[in-house]
Amino acid sequence: MPLCKLEYTGNIQLPAPELTSFFKTLHLSMVDIIQTELASCKSCAVPLPQYCIGDGSNNGGFVLLYIQILPGRDDAQKRQLQESSSDQLKALLKQIGYHEPVQLRVILSEGDKKNYYMDSYS
Repeated sequence: MPLCKLEYTGNIQLPAPELTSFFKTLHLSMVDIIQTELASCKSCAVPLPQYCIGDGSNNGGFVLLYIQILPGRDDAQKRQLQESSSDQLKALLKQIGYHEPVQLRVILSEGDKKNYYMDSYS
């Protein structure tokens, strides 16, 4: 189930090939850390052209990585996933040559199995 949504301010240009590489690495980390199936990992990226930080005078940006998982992982696994994801975000920013201040947040949430429904279409 892991669902990942990366939101980032419009002043950060993240090219598609680098984003794809980031997501592939993130998915492999989730397989390793929280023992999920690789095929169940899904990710998307959303640039935020309109944003405000504080009173609006901050020229920096922010990156929010939301990761939703099903319950069953202990606190150590969840913390390891958050820290690994943050490190991967920093590596992504370094890879694209971004050197401005950026606030990074990794927001991990657990979905309730009773509210989770899965289907497919072919």
